[in-house]
Amino acid sequence: MPNDNTVSYLVDPSEPDHSIIDAAARALKQGELIAYPTDTLYALGVDPTNGEALGRLFQTKRRPPAREVPLVAANIAQVEECLGKLPRIGRLLAEKFWPGPLTLVIEMYSESFRTALVEQDTVAVRVPNSLIACELAASLGSPITATSANRTGERPAHTALEARTAIGSGLSVLLDGGAADLAVPSTIIDVRADHPILIRAGSVSWDSVLESI
Repeated sequence: MPNDNTVSYLVDPSEPDHSIIDAAARALKQGELIAYPTDTLYALGVDPTNGEALGRLFQTKRRPPAREVPLVAANIAQVEECLGKLPRIGRLLAEKFWPGPLTLVIEMYSESFRTALVEQDTVAVRVPNSLIACELAASLGSPITATSANRTGERPAHTALEARTAIGSGLSVLLDGGAADLAVPSTIIDVRADHPILIRAGSVSWDSVLESI
């Protein structure tokens, strides 16, 4: 279980309280680690431009720091403003499936994000069908990390209680928005080439991806 300093909030997923979202965003800005619901699973959030916060995230998950960290954003505009322009296929898929459980791998042009994210040249990002997650990114003013709220190799968290139990100490804020709607990871597609490449099967079928382009 988390330490006594963990603050847990009940959040209405259909109408999140802005004061709660802003409190969680302030924790992110201060370099803290939070857990929050997406439309698929519960995620661990830090400010991805904060190297110390990312280090804490890797340590908490017991995950090698060289592995890429997926992000969620408030909308397409935030993705392009903070990370990089969507290529043609990426734009088509984003307009078709966002908000939703489709993650796109794109080139990353932001120096601040690239430096913190272990010198990555690419980034995996999506706009989730979750008001809590989207408003959290909007309040922070940039995308946030969305790696699953569990230790590496363990079962992903579908509820706030599962996230709370899995992570234990070090979690500053927990947003409880009820059970995740899908409980299945997002589909990951690399859209840097002239044709999409399936990286991980998930909530959106590969056939649906191909039909949309």
